Amino acid sequence: MKCLLAAMGPGEVAHAQALGRHLHTQGFAVTLAVVQATNMNFIKSDRDKFTIAFTPTPGSLVAQLQLHTPDVLVLCNSKIWRKNDLFRETPPPNKPLTVCFDTFWLFDRAKFPGFPFVTWADRYLIGFPPKIFELGLEENGGNFTIEKSVREKLEPVGFVPSYEPPSSETRENIRKTFQLKEDEKLIFLYASGRGADHRPWVIEKLLGSVRQLRSRGKNTRVLYLGPPLSQPVPPWVTEKTFIDDFYGALAASDLVFQHHGMGTLAQAIAAQIPVIANADIPGHPTIPEQHIWELSPLARAGTCFMETKLTPLSETTTSVDTLLYNEEARKRMQAAQAKHFVPGEPNAYQAIMKLMSAQPG
Repeated sequence: MKCLLAAMGPGEVAHAQALGRHLHTQGFAVTLAVVQATNMNFIKSDRDKFTIAFTPTPGSLVAQLQLHTPDVLVLCNSKIWRKNDLFRETPPPNKPLTVCFDTFWLFDRAKFPGFPFVTWADRYLIGFPPKIFELGLEENGGNFTIEKSVREKLEPVGFVPSYEPPSSETRENIRKTFQLKEDEKLIFLYASGRGADHRPWVIEKLLGSVRQLRSRGKNTRVLYLGPPLSQPVPPWVTEKTFIDDFYGALAASDLVFQHHGMGTLAQAIAAQIPVIANADIPGHPTIPEQHIWELSPLARAGTCFMETKLTPLSETTTSVDTLLYNEEARKRMQAAQAKHFVPGEPNAYQAIMKLMSAQPG
């Protein structure tokens, strides 16, 4: 069996890696097609498992389909090349079974015309547990509606990536590499920027909060992953452009502070690390509240704190302080993460196998 996964941006690469690794363990030969060259560094550890391809255009993806003739094509984000009308509306020649993997609710072209999607997929797998997905729908107090034609082909499968939390020993060994003092807390800071929009305001918010906490005698360090900082790097910040084990470093931290990206958020929930996710305002010119709407179901479920670009620094500092030092609040969020956590990779595999078994011939 052969599978080709096409990944749009850095979050989608995280999804494709996790899905691809699981499919590989189930006997699939996996090709991972990366759309943005800046994301090639993220997949170095998978070169022994996958065939790697660079597909910056729809034509280059079609060429890879012709070369590898996969049994299934997985598009990690149905909005991939969304401005290309031909690709979005017309399946490639000899289209294999096609599944989209998405982490949003944007499937209503009348209500959200700025977010067209690939229409020729056989199935849309959603990277949320069913209960979280339901919370995002208008009928359940959320903000989204789904076209009937898509709703019939849509299946929430759970969080991806859904890696196992590291053992206590592994976690401590990772923390030692950052030379933490015994009383120091570690915050994992990620604001994208590798093929997706960088959000410096997320960084500025956290650094401002940590300065306030440190001035109160609370020893807090930051591990920042992303493009080089434009400001002088404080001595309590460890800055890395890339890191080989993104999940390991995240899972060894005491708190994750991030942009709204669902790939990072899924990993924080899987590791049961308290997390503060930040929503842009506006999220999109036609949907200013987009990121708030997308994060709200997860915040309502208690799996994260949600803040916005407009959250006052004093409130951010209080939230960071609470999730670092208030053990009751930490345990409450970790309990919600454990309650709602559903690993998505096995369910995605089962959905794909069910579709493959129903294929004629």
